[in-house]
Amino acid sequence: MEFFSERLVYREFTKDDFDLFYSVFSNQLVMKYALMDKYNSKSEIIPYFSKVLENNLKAEDRKAYEYAVFLKSNDSFIGFADIEIYIRNSSGGCGEIGYFILPEFWQKGFATEIADKLLEISFNQLNLHRVSARCNSNNLKSEQVMLKTGMINEGECRKARFKDGKWDNEKLYAILVDEWKEKQITRHTANEILKDIVFERACKDDAPGLIEARNKSFFDDFIKFGECPGYNIPLDVMKQMIEYVNIYKIKIRNIIVGDISVHRMEDGLFRIGCLEVIPGFQNKGIGSRTVAFIEKKFPQAREWSLETPVQNYRNCCFYEKLGFIKVYDRIHSDKLTLRTYQKIV
Repeated sequence: MEFFSERLVYREFTKDDFDLFYSVFSNQLVMKYALMDKYNSKSEIIPYFSKVLENNLKAEDRKAYEYAVFLKSNDSFIGFADIEIYIRNSSGGCGEIGYFILPEFWQKGFATEIADKLLEISFNQLNLHRVSARCNSNNLKSEQVMLKTGMINEGECRKARFKDGKWDNEKLYAILVDEWKEKQITRHTANEILKDIVFERACKDDAPGLIEARNKSFFDDFIKFGECPGYNIPLDVMKQMIEYVNIYKIKIRNIIVGDISVHRMEDGLFRIGCLEVIPGFQNKGIGSRTVAFIEKKFPQAREWSLETPVQNYRNCCFYEKLGFIKVYDRIHSDKLTLRTYQKIV
């Protein structure tokens, strides 16, 4: 099976590719930071190459996928890429990606392109839910590739790799399928994203997704102020809120990227209790579109009100841009002052 990215072609190795395979794993520069040492003879690498060819024949319970990578433009061989699967079942699976690129093709963005493609294959073709990657802690360029793909640092193992007569640390990065899907969407322009926006009344099954979205959105406020009512809401409390409050989830391509809660007060008076959009989707017009949605959803509203931290300057500017007027400020704590806004319809 072949795969394609913008500039590259990925295909499984064949018996005729032995010299290409050996050219990667016998190269001192390529293997400088690798977990394994370089191979010094063709006879030494034959068992490994034979194992790769055996993997190609497996139809079930395959644990590894190795690809020879070529340039689309002239069919030049540039390196090796692989996906190793640790566990897989009907609910997903965990795997690890890796790649080695010949030196003459370094510093051209191929490593990031390969890593992005391996993640796409892992999630869309192999149906994994988690993919990781590791690197020698001294290999800063490899770490930058992981960061560019959206992977998150999960820790550093001390003295875990023996290389060139000494023990080096190893860094671990990983990304979950939902995080990867979010990253694919955020690469689109604001106009493209807004075309796919959907507002739906939340149900109790949405509670975990809403909690996750709010935690992502309000984490910085929680750290800054030491508290935030929208952060880390217990599951049972969120389910109760969904039952008694008008909560609308904001979805883009079936991913919850935020929500808005609307409280009916007295006749014609409504309050926005919470409006949040997760960081990767901010500054794309979603908040403005959401406020427009609820104003249309509740045409009987004569007045809207809300509270937001004075210290959150961007929030204040956002609401003022939408026609909300400052009413008063109140000191909530030594770190937090809340501003009440009002909008007469």
